Amino acid sequence: MQPKRIASTTREIYNKLRTGLAMGVYLPGEPLREVHLADTLGVSRTPIREAIMLLEHEGFVEHRPRAGAYVRVVSRNEREALYEMRETLECYAVEKSIEYITKSDLDRLDILCKKMHEMAIKVRETEGTITDTVHRETIQIDIEFHMTIIRCCANPWVLKTVNDLHLMRCVFGDNKLHNIEEMSLNRWALTWRDHLRITQALRVGDAAKAKFHMHDHLRRSTVDALQRYDRHCRSLEAQKATVPWPNLND
Repeated sequence: MQPKRIASTTREIYNKLRTGLAMGVYLPGEPLREVHLADTLGVSRTPIREAIMLLEHEGFVEHRPRAGAYVRVVSRNEREALYEMRETLECYAVEKSIEYITKSDLDRLDILCKKMHEMAIKVRETEGTITDTVHRETIQIDIEFHMTIIRCCANPWVLKTVNDLHLMRCVFGDNKLHNIEEMSLNRWALTWRDHLRITQALRVGDAAKAKFHMHDHLRRSTVDALQRYDRHCRSLEAQKATVPWPNLND
């Protein structure tokens, strides 16, 4: 009975840490201290250590010699590889989903498209003012739209992988880089248009058109995300350049 209880506790801690990663509680480059986490989550260090090992196996955490576990920081090449994998899997999924998608699924996609449109209207009516709440809600609508399609392809391996990829976008800063100042009605309008086109193609059973629109949508999203990352890196370099050298004569 004891191993089962420990496994259950480890799974619970693992899920809590994953949620914390998605919500930005643990940021890239930050340490995951076993003692602190054990005190915070009210458990012993054993399930903490086991949960961290699971996250390390999934690529969210890295172990640094003589330093411990840290939330991973990924390079531009790694980001690009993640986006390319997402493109490949989601294009496969939207084409495959034609075989399994139901009227209820299509109605759900319609509702999500409508919600995205309503968010854009709300922002337009407030003269482009985008609050943090609106920003988070928009991201959640976007993720739910894509995951609804993924679930329809009836492939649990694709579902697990894409779900991890969406989490990686949150953990490794994609949604944080996609800050409120860079949001625009034009970007939302394009996303809403793409989602609507994908949904319409699925409703009429046109797999080729659904795949075409999904690829176009994700390719633009990839280019946009990498451009944001590049701007972020340039901004950090500019900040470093403006830091004055210490006066050694003082």
